[in-house]
Amino acid sequence: MNKAKFLIIIRSLNKKDFKEFGKFVLSPVYNTNPAIIKLYNYLKTISPGLKEDKLSKELVYREVFGKEKLNERKLRNLSSEMLTLLNEFLVYTNVRDNTLLKNKLYLEQLSKIENDYITEKVKKDTKQILNSADLSKYPIEDILSFLDLLINIESGKYDKNVTKEFEKILEHINIVILNLSLRYFSTGKLITSAFKHKFNTDFLLHVCSYIEKLDLKTLPIMTHVYYYLFKLRTEKSEEYYFKLKDIFLNKKNGFSRSDESSICQFLLNFLTEERTIENFERYCNEEYELRKQYINSLIDKSKYMQDSIFMNFVLLCIRLKKFSEAEEFIEKNSSRLNPGIMSYVINISRGKLYSAKGMFKEAISAYSRVKYNHWYYRLQALSNLAMCFYEINDFNSVLTVTEQLTAFCNKNKQVYPFMKKNQKTFAKRLVQFLDIKNESDKEKLVILLEDINTSPRFSYKEWLCAKISAEIKKAP
Repeated sequence: MNKAKFLIIIRSLNKKDFKEFGKFVLSPVYNTNPAIIKLYNYLKTISPGLKEDKLSKELVYREVFGKEKLNERKLRNLSSEMLTLLNEFLVYTNVRDNTLLKNKLYLEQLSKIENDYITEKVKKDTKQILNSADLSKYPIEDILSFLDLLINIESGKYDKNVTKEFEKILEHINIVILNLSLRYFSTGKLITSAFKHKFNTDFLLHVCSYIEKLDLKTLPIMTHVYYYLFKLRTEKSEEYYFKLKDIFLNKKNGFSRSDESSICQFLLNFLTEERTIENFERYCNEEYELRKQYINSLIDKSKYMQDSIFMNFVLLCIRLKKFSEAEEFIEKNSSRLNPGIMSYVINISRGKLYSAKGMFKEAISAYSRVKYNHWYYRLQALSNLAMCFYEINDFNSVLTVTEQLTAFCNKNKQVYPFMKKNQKTFAKRLVQFLDIKNESDKEKLVILLEDINTSPRFSYKEWLCAKISAEIKKAP
């Protein structure tokens, strides 16, 4: 039951929305199944957290259906019905929080009634809404729907005598088109660059030139964001990085969670792609500042944290040798992780921390607690175990673990092909190194190091090259 899809949405709800969903469940307009109410009430008793041991099929079934025998199909149907209800709740909250959308839906329904009085009322109300609303706060599709509604009321004719309402909305649409264009191209360039596809940015260069002729300060803050995103992707300049960063760090801008995440990811991508030996420490400190700001903001808005955000911050603290902060972060925020993978993430994080501090036996203990249930973390655990055993000179265990790593990659169909290749290459090269090390053949070690250095990148290549180099120095 812990892997039920509806739990993903439940865990994403904040305290206020979870309580609101309870009212939704109790309303006979949306739900007439008493079993759904019982399921919600049970989830309420184990929130926040929704720990895995409290969500076993047997326990949930007993709470909802009493002592009757477990019926898997009945439980699946209940889970499916809860998911459907949650989807409807998400639509409801979106409409509830969007005044323009609510008015649009209401006026659209009224406009279907063929009555002169109703038609005039819709026309009057639509113009009033357009004049009073701050259009910069609403999605373009909602604004365009209003424009379409107004045109339809005017018998489908777009008169040359443009009204104030049309002038206002067209002025806003001009800005929205700039925003959408910049957003589309900046995001598109990011996506396509990963696949080495060409991306035509001629139109965006024209848009940027147009924006630069205007007073940027007079444009909405998201226009600034999209403009700097595009410039950052095309020119790779620190100037635009810092301008975008200043906007991101300014809490007064009040970004949505998705916009905040998107901006932060662009900034982090820039730091990763442009990192060099010369700027390594400075860029790592920049990354630390960004990640810390984003995490603090995330904690304010949500009780859950993605495992990737958690792990990346721990690894960054380790890279900067902020070991105490890494330990404190793990202790303080582990409860925010998805209960289904919480133990794996914590053990991998602790293993990395112990390894960095030279506490290899403690690291081995942490990695060994990561079981086969989750392929990604098991893969991480095996490869890190091999390195830890090497560090304590237990070479027989290294060979055993590399064999397990190769077998795991071959058998597990969930592992991505590029990950399989990288991990199997690491295991193969490590075994080659140990074989030559046993022979004490310096010449072969030099040849192996050169071969690895000129080969394509694979997992832990730098670590392996460092160990081979150290062995060559020790060889007579």
